[in-house]
Amino acid sequence: MTDVPRVRTDSEIQQWLVDRIAARLQMPPDQVSVEDPIISLGLDSMQSVVLIGELEDWLGCRFTANPLVEHPNIEALSKFLAERTTTDSALPA
Repeated sequence: MTDVPRVRTDSEIQQWLVDRIAARLQMPPDQVSVEDPIISLGLDSMQSVVLIGELEDWLGCRFTANPLVEHPNIEALSKFLAERTTTDSALPA
């Protein structure tokens, strides 16, 4: 069975990412900046890998590369994913 991407708005994706990152870092969501590089928020490499896997499951898609490399902050990543999930099931980063 092929994964069918779930259409999500950039706001939904952004909120999902903020909530997950805040939970992992045990901090209030309002302290997670959507404009700062995700890597600067304090996630280690294992947390990042798990986050990407959960994001793939939530969106119903698979990334062909690490999306955090090309879209390093929550704002940029959310916009990219909202645009791409309307048509693709394997998303390039």
